[in-house]
Amino acid sequence: MAKRPATVATEVKEEAKKMAITFQMKTFMDQAAKALTESRPPPKCKMCHENHFTSDCTKKAGIRVIMGTSSNDAGSRTPQSTGCFPLH
Repeated sequence: MAKRPATVATEVKEEAKKMAITFQMKTFMDQAAKALTESRPPPKCKMCHENHFTSDCTKKAGIRVIMGTSSNDAGSRTPQSTGCFPLH
């Protein structure tokens, strides 16, 4: 006896099952990735090498005083030299 061809309803049902499984696996993978990134400590500070962001460093204010800049004009300051060649 030969097999009957699958009906459209059966094909739709099978495709829906595949999509549901794929969506559920994607949800599990997203949750696992989020758990991994949340459990990681913040990156090391580039100034004092402690576990906080460089933008949150308390020693950053002291460096600004030494450099002669404030937090307001730090981005607008132009460099005085480039490498070993002074700008005049």
